[in-house]
Amino acid sequence: MDLPNGYHETSIQPEINEWYDLTRMNRESADATLTIMSPDAKQRLRESVVQAARHFTEALDDRVCEEAWRPPRDRKTKEDKDSLSHATPIIMTGHQPTVFHPGIAFKYELTARFAKSIGAIAIAVIIDTDSGDGGEMNFPVTVADELRQERVSLGDGTGLFLSQQLADEPTIRRLGAQASESLRELGFAAEGDSVVEAIDRYARLPGCSIVEANAMVRRSFGVATECLEIPLSTILTLPLSQSFFAAIFADAPRFKEVYNDTLSAHRASRKIRNRANPFPDLRDYDEGVELPFWVINLTSGERAPLFVEQVGERLRLSTRYGLLCETPRADIAAYAACIGGAHLIAPRGPIITALLRLALSDLFVHGTGGGKYDRFTDEFIRAYWSIEAPGFTVASATRYLFEQHRQEARQLKKLQRELREMISHTQRYLDNGRFSSDVELELRNMVSERTPLIESLIQAKRLRQPVADIARHIKQLDRGIESVVRRSFTTCIVRLQELTPDRLRAYDMREHPYIFFPTMLGPSREIEFARTV
Repeated sequence: MDLPNGYHETSIQPEINEWYDLTRMNRESADATLTIMSPDAKQRLRESVVQAARHFTEALDDRVCEEAWRPPRDRKTKEDKDSLSHATPIIMTGHQPTVFHPGIAFKYELTARFAKSIGAIAIAVIIDTDSGDGGEMNFPVTVADELRQERVSLGDGTGLFLSQQLADEPTIRRLGAQASESLRELGFAAEGDSVVEAIDRYARLPGCSIVEANAMVRRSFGVATECLEIPLSTILTLPLSQSFFAAIFADAPRFKEVYNDTLSAHRASRKIRNRANPFPDLRDYDEGVELPFWVINLTSGERAPLFVEQVGERLRLSTRYGLLCETPRADIAAYAACIGGAHLIAPRGPIITALLRLALSDLFVHGTGGGKYDRFTDEFIRAYWSIEAPGFTVASATRYLFEQHRQEARQLKKLQRELREMISHTQRYLDNGRFSSDVELELRNMVSERTPLIESLIQAKRLRQPVADIARHIKQLDRGIESVVRRSFTTCIVRLQELTPDRLRAYDMREHPYIFFPTMLGPSREIEFARTV
């Protein structure tokens, strides 16, 4: 299989050649272990998700073609599109609907390429029920000769992603011009041009949903177009998805107990002291047991934690704003019906990936952060459902805008550490080409003079004789050696002094938008692919 190249750092765990066996093992154990959803219901849910993902993705690509950003793509027949064989694996990944940095694009590209290599379907889930700033964009600026990061947003605010829209056209173009001009001033002319092209596409979608705008612009540049995409909110409207959650609601007290016990053990085993990590404990309230779900008001765009209270043989679902619905505890199907319309129940944190990994995919591809917190999900699945969690993979990669500066800074910091050694153990650095011949001769003479003095100092101390004059002479030689060594690296020392914390943070910034990297843009972009060994 071919892998994306052109990144400065990549991390794939386990190695890509192990992904196929992991997918196969997940599939073999899935039907036998998942008792909370029958194989038939699971297959129907997967078919619904694939069909919804195809429709959503085609709508995105149709709009891209309408804007003349890309020629129309050949489509399969309706029969091919709407069918999903039980034998067809689904490989999933996902992220919030933000302006991607290159590492997320890498994860999507790798997911799609692996899926294609085994005849599977690749689906990227847009986590639009989360909150943040979907239009956020960071770019470097110079302020009073200091390099810093400027943060702007192409969107209309924060809150739930599913409620956010792009800003108006003048605002988008103004912010894009700021980023482009700043990049050019820093010597990134091609990168500045890339920003102009991308911002022009955003500016032609004023008022568009952030979820759709980010996906359309990214797909218009050919980034991760082989993945079907679907918002999590769309998956959650499917009755079978809510049935997955309904069994949890009916078992709320035990669920909370196992969840909290697993969190406690997870923190203890990893020596985590902050009780908010990786997730806060669930609590009992007057309204009932707190569960790791949000109740989203689709009209206001607000969300609140879900509480479940058992009253006799009925369950009351509520938030701090009041009662949401009341249903028979034994009638699981009633939950999906009673929450429809103005509200949506959405899982939080580990329950999102529990749904995606247990019911909807045969392999889930995480980034670094997701791979870290989903270790808890593994432990919880084992503790609550008494089954082994399906294995997942992690794919991460980095492109640095200031890669050359970053490498130079690392060399300078290394030199800074070596300077101390050169001064205190000068002899080790002679005859290795670190100094010019004149400087080396000067240092050698001082080292030769210092060596017997040190021996004399040791002898005098042993015989309890005066050592002040000897120590003073050695100190003079040490200062002379330090002066000569530092003089030899004057230029480097000056550059080291320029490496302020802000500048180093800018050099190490790995979350600059993918639109800053010209080789990532365009259907015929120059991302190369290297064959694995």
